[in-house]
Order: sequence, then C-alpha cells, then structure tokens
Amino acid sequence: MEGIRPGLAPQIQRGDIIVGGKNFGTGSSREMAPRGLQAAGVSAVIAESFARIFFRNCINVGLAPVECADSGLIEEGQQVSIDLATGIVTIVDTGQQLEAVPLPQEVGEILTAGGMENYLAAKFTGAHS
Repeated sequence: MEGIRPGLAPQIQRGDIIVGGKNFGTGSSREMAPRGLQAAGVSAVIAESFARIFFRNCINVGLAPVECADSGLIEEGQQVSIDLATGIVTIVDTGQQLEAVPLPQEVGEILTAGGMENYLAAKFTGAHS
C-alpha cells in the first residue's frame, strides 16, 4: 500500500478497516496479502469490488471482505461499523448507512472462527465428539 498511501502501515491500529475501490486485491493470488493486512491489525476491507481470489483468500484467513458499491463515500479517518449478516455499513460519524452485499451465514461462521482452517478443525472435531 506504500505506493498509493505512503506512511499508512505505522498508522494502522488493531481493528482498523481498509477502504478501497474497484477490484481491490488484484494481482494477489496468494493468502499473504490478506494475512499481511490482518497481521497489521486490519479487521475488514470494504471495497466497491474485489478480485475474486483475494476475496476468497480473505475469507480463508478470517479477514472480512465487504463489497459495498458506495465505499467511496467513506472518508479516511471516519469510524464505521459493519453488520456482515445484513450487509449494512454504518458511518458512525454521520449515521449514514450504506448497503453492502451481505455475506452468507456459513461465510460469517468461517470469519467468526478465524478462518477456514479453524472453522474446519472445529467442525470436524465437534462432529467426532
């Protein structure tokens, strides 16, 4: 992100949300990109659209990808809250609500578990107990 937003990395705090535009994550075919964001403290990415493999990799590592056509209305520094089940993104500072694509229940469960590995481990361990 240094090329488009110099100095961002040291400013990220745990729980921050990255807001992007169209086709966010293009060119990233490995899980390292969403894992890097997650390791920096990012809890979700809101974007107008995602590169499909990046979207899937976010889910796999437990980083919430939120597809919101109006992501450009969110300004840097604004606090937002996300309801993954309903797809409502609220700009807390203004109260404005944006419609995002709701994530299916199972995807929400994967994210809650902390990613696909944890989700499957819990599912199969629970199935045999």
